[in-house]
Amino acid sequence: MRVRTRLLLWLVLPLLQVVIIASLMDYRAIDRTVDEAFDQVLLNSAVAVGESIRRGETPDSIRLPVERLKVLLSDPIDTLDYRIVGSHGEHLAGTADLALPPDDSDPAFYDLVHRGNDLRAVRVTADTDVGIVAVVVAETQRKRRNSQDRLRSTLVVEDTVILALTVGLCLLAVRMSLKPLERLAGQLAQRSPADLTPVSLGSTPGEVRPLADALNRLFGRLAESRDAQRRFVENAAHQLRTPLTGVKGQLELARGQVRRLPSRTEAELAQEAGALEERLASAQHAVDRLAHLVHQLLTLSRADQTTRDASNAQQVEIADLIDEVVSMHVDAALARSQDLGAETVRLQVSGSRWQLREMLTNLVDNAIRYTPVGGRITVRCGRLAGVPFAEVEDSGTGIDPDERRRVFERFYRSPKAVAEGSGLGLSIVREIAQSHDAQVQVLDAEGGSGVVVRVLFRSA
Repeated sequence: MRVRTRLLLWLVLPLLQVVIIASLMDYRAIDRTVDEAFDQVLLNSAVAVGESIRRGETPDSIRLPVERLKVLLSDPIDTLDYRIVGSHGEHLAGTADLALPPDDSDPAFYDLVHRGNDLRAVRVTADTDVGIVAVVVAETQRKRRNSQDRLRSTLVVEDTVILALTVGLCLLAVRMSLKPLERLAGQLAQRSPADLTPVSLGSTPGEVRPLADALNRLFGRLAESRDAQRRFVENAAHQLRTPLTGVKGQLELARGQVRRLPSRTEAELAQEAGALEERLASAQHAVDRLAHLVHQLLTLSRADQTTRDASNAQQVEIADLIDEVVSMHVDAALARSQDLGAETVRLQVSGSRWQLREMLTNLVDNAIRYTPVGGRITVRCGRLAGVPFAEVEDSGTGIDPDERRRVFERFYRSPKAVAEGSGLGLSIVREIAQSHDAQVQVLDAEGGSGVVVRVLFRSA
């Protein structure tokens, strides 16, 4: 449902209910006011009849003056009738079958049906020279009903006009209020996909400003992501170009040597064979480096997310992963005479098994690369104050405190780094940790030599 329709429904429907309730209350007020006005006139007529009884008349000879009767009874619309009753209930004058009220209140207003007509009557008590008498005056209700119908019709017209004007004003107000949203939509519709500049706030009202601010923050994050992706592609291209260039150069040199082999003596052939083997080994090293880099790029691409898919989460035993990763790197550590070991306890965390394995693999691989020959590397897992963790400690040269933030940037390499690397290992670790709501810390190793990279997982 559109916002315009929703606003109109929320405005018009309650307004319609208010108008209906107000009209019903006005109808009741009209009936009450008209009845009170006509009842007062009827009461005045009854009092006038009582005052018209002549002094000295006996109860059996009461006669109202002819002129007064003409005034009281002459009405082109309604018919007025009266009755005078003595203190003992005896009929004295007027219409004898005019019914009396059921109660003794004074004055007493009541409705009755007389000779097929609906009448409104009043009875009052009058103290006259002939004694206490009850005067009853009744009239038909044509003028009363006509007045109520006219007032009701007027009220219906007025309420209809007011409702129409109010709905029209609501439509205009909603339309004007939604103008800023329409302008904002127009700005966004005219943008190119590459335009991530902030939306102009200008005269944006306060209610729309949070939406515009949220869009600007989103555009800012998208711009940062786009710039980071561009830098990533540029750095990846640079990193890939170096080993590819090395492989190409070594292969070209090897091909040149092969073409010269027929013209060489046996001694020269032996020398050329050694040089060719060295070039092939260099090409093999460059290919290995290229394969490692491509693997890291693919891993980073898969792990580059801010939230993980909860549906793929499982309980992963960290100790088993550590044993698996350590076993995979034993040969590489032995080649550098390094002591690679594990200190584990049974520990389960919720997450993706392959991502956690890649995270530990990059931590151990980094430690082997940057720990000197004969150094010590220990992989641990456990709990600190109830918080599960996994860490890799080495006895290398460590990382300066002012560089501990930058080492997580993609393709960043410390100026003191002596080993070959792509600068992606710790970036992969950070991405995977973030996808598991974990934190990565870089700490000094015990004894002051080396570094500890610790991953603190979210408590279950």
